[in-house]
Amino acid sequence: MGHISSISCNTPRQRVAPPAMVSFSGFEASGRRADALQAAQRPVVAMAAEFSSGGVGVRHSHRRAQFLHGLTGVMTVITETGSWTVSPQHALWIPPGVVHQSRCWGTVQLRTLYVEPDATIGLPTSCQLMEVSSLVRALLNEAVTFPTEYDMDGREGQIMNLMLAEIGRMPAVPLRAPMRRIAASRGSARRSCASPATIRIWNPGRRSAASDDGR
Repeated sequence: MGHISSISCNTPRQRVAPPAMVSFSGFEASGRRADALQAAQRPVVAMAAEFSSGGVGVRHSHRRAQFLHGLTGVMTVITETGSWTVSPQHALWIPPGVVHQSRCWGTVQLRTLYVEPDATIGLPTSCQLMEVSSLVRALLNEAVTFPTEYDMDGREGQIMNLMLAEIGRMPAVPLRAPMRRIAASRGSARRSCASPATIRIWNPGRRSAASDDGR
């Protein structure tokens, strides 16, 4: 008979420390990081960031598509065609090249993906608000711990591929304010939430230095 060696049950298991997550604070720092990620040598890259309540970003666009989700707080995202309110139950898909601007209500803990245009086949070609599943939320939290040059053939690459597949299955949420309604709603928002001096949201109809700055 063959002999099976006994293994002591008292042998301690070696614990592997979870990878550290780097979160970028504020629109300026996260903007620099987002710009750098556009040139990453991976089809999908992730970033974590945190924004304080009342923060307003500059209007901008990305070469890549963006999948934007906040674990906490609410973000209002404005483009030339409409406005979306992104709560922790939702995420916003923004196709490549779409100019947009964000405003934060409450502290926003952002989890976002930047996706190469060639990897967006089968995904929306216009901005789309989506319901976020618990699986996608967990995958996002894992992805933001990956190095930029992660192993595409290993576990990290498999998670990124799964995330794209799950995003393609996420239910759309038909909630959008057409751009023509935003001018009126912005006035009421200023009166109820803050003074006009604290909110300088981009108005696509105005091409002024103030609106371009966005802060």
